[in-house]
Amino acid sequence: MEIIVDAIRDFQVKDLVDIFVVSTVIYQVLKILHGTRSMQVGVGIVLLGIISWMGTSYQLYSINWLLENFFDSFIIILVILFQEEIRSALVSFGNRQAFFRNLKPDDLEEDINELVDGIWTLKKNKKGALIVLKNQNALGEIVESGISLESNIHRELLLAIFQSSGSIHDGAVVVDKRKIMAAGCFLPLAKNTNLARNLGTRHRAAIGVTEGRDCLAVVVSEETNKVSICISGKLILMEDPFSLRRYLTFLWGTGNQLEDILPRTYGDLENE
Repeated sequence: MEIIVDAIRDFQVKDLVDIFVVSTVIYQVLKILHGTRSMQVGVGIVLLGIISWMGTSYQLYSINWLLENFFDSFIIILVILFQEEIRSALVSFGNRQAFFRNLKPDDLEEDINELVDGIWTLKKNKKGALIVLKNQNALGEIVESGISLESNIHRELLLAIFQSSGSIHDGAVVVDKRKIMAAGCFLPLAKNTNLARNLGTRHRAAIGVTEGRDCLAVVVSEETNKVSICISGKLILMEDPFSLRRYLTFLWGTGNQLEDILPRTYGDLENE
C-alpha cells in the first residue's frame, strides 16, 4: 500500500507524457501487426521469452544454450521477419495524420458508393471481378505484382479494368483509402484444404489473401453472377447493394471485427 501511495505522491506531468508515448507506440505496433501472419510470429517470440525466463530460473542448461545463440542474432531475425511491418510503422509514425488516424475517422462514404455501384454494374453485366480493400496493414508485395495505377476510385474505371477483352481482368484490383493502387495483381490461393470443391479461383484467391491479412476482398462471380465479400477467410454472400454497402461501411478501415455486425457466413458458394 505504501508503494502505491509513494508512486501517486511522486507522480509528475513528465510521467504522464512518458506513459502516453509508450502506450501510443505499443498500440500502433499492435494495430500494425493485428490480422497478419507476423502477429503469430510475435506471439512465438513472446513464448520464447517465457521459455528463456524459465530456463534461467530453473537452470535448464540445454535450453539456455540454445536460446542464447538464438537471441545473439535476435535483432537481425526481427528485421527479417517484420520488414514489411517495420516499413509500415515508420511511414505511420512519420505521418502525423496517419499516426492519429483513429481520432478522426476517414469519411469513405463517397468511395464506398463508387465501389458498390461499380461492383453491382459488373454483376448486372455478368463480368467477373476481384477487389481487395486494404485496411491498416501494408499489402506491398501484392501491389507490386500488378500494374500501378494510384487513381481515384471510380465505377467507370472498375468497369474498364474488368472488361473480358482487357489483359488484366483476371487479376485483382487493390484499393487503399481513396485510391485504386494497382490492377492485375496476383493473390495467394487459400491454404485451407477443406474448402468446397465448387469454389472457383477468384473465391479461393479471396480467401487466401484475407487469411492472416488485415484486408477485405469482394468477389463477383462471372458464372453464377453472385457477389460475395471475404474477411478473415470467411465468405459472405451479398444479396443486394445495401448489404454490401453496410459491410464495407462497418468493416473497411474501421478496425471493427466481422462479429460486430453479426453476419451470416456461407461456406459453400457456387462455382465461378
